[in-house]
Amino acid sequence: MLRRTLLIPVLALALQACAMGQGAQREHTPVISVSGSASMEVPADEVRISVGVVSEGQEPRKVIDENSQRVSRVMDALMRAGLEDGDVSTGRFSIQPIYTNPGRDRGGRPEIAGYRVQNSLIVETGNLEIAGAIVQAAVEAGANNIDSVSFQLADPRASRAAVLEQAVSYARADAEAVARASGVRLGGIHSLSIGRADFPRPMMGRDARMMNMAEAGAVAPPMSPGEIQVSATVTIEYEIAQ
Repeated sequence: MLRRTLLIPVLALALQACAMGQGAQREHTPVISVSGSASMEVPADEVRISVGVVSEGQEPRKVIDENSQRVSRVMDALMRAGLEDGDVSTGRFSIQPIYTNPGRDRGGRPEIAGYRVQNSLIVETGNLEIAGAIVQAAVEAGANNIDSVSFQLADPRASRAAVLEQAVSYARADAEAVARASGVRLGGIHSLSIGRADFPRPMMGRDARMMNMAEAGAVAPPMSPGEIQVSATVTIEYEIAQ
């Protein structure tokens, strides 16, 4: 019984030493570390527009009712401009008090002078040709806040996959070149990390001229979707074959 008991810690120590040896071997495995970056420009296929209605008044219930009526008119106008069900969603709704600027004679304590209600709608559509008409229709129907107009990719996954494949190809080519120059053979992948893919959106911010054109009943403001630059970076460590 004593002999059998002693074998257990001996075996455990042997396994631990073996694992430590393997860990040290992995830790000191010679590698070639390379990075690869790639980018491509893809035509935008979706536009995102944020339109809103801001209302102010002294009685919150009346302000909310007035704001809701104007938003309903804006939504009807957007549908008539060529949008489909599902292209419009609520972006943000808020109601906040408006405070007076307190004077010294009031002890510096602000008072509520009224309320401000903000209700924004988010438009996302693949019909890029009506982007200007959407802004025009929204303002004519009562929208007084065009927060942003941005062009984007409806599904960037295909473009991201293509860019990642190219980045890996560049990294592999660099690793092979380094291995040949060093007189060694390239082994398998020791580690691989993917940087964050970048999808900057061509954006038109809130523009006073665009609002003035729409309010004056002018032609819908022209908008050009442009292209989206998709980029990615990978870092790969290749083992040096023994």
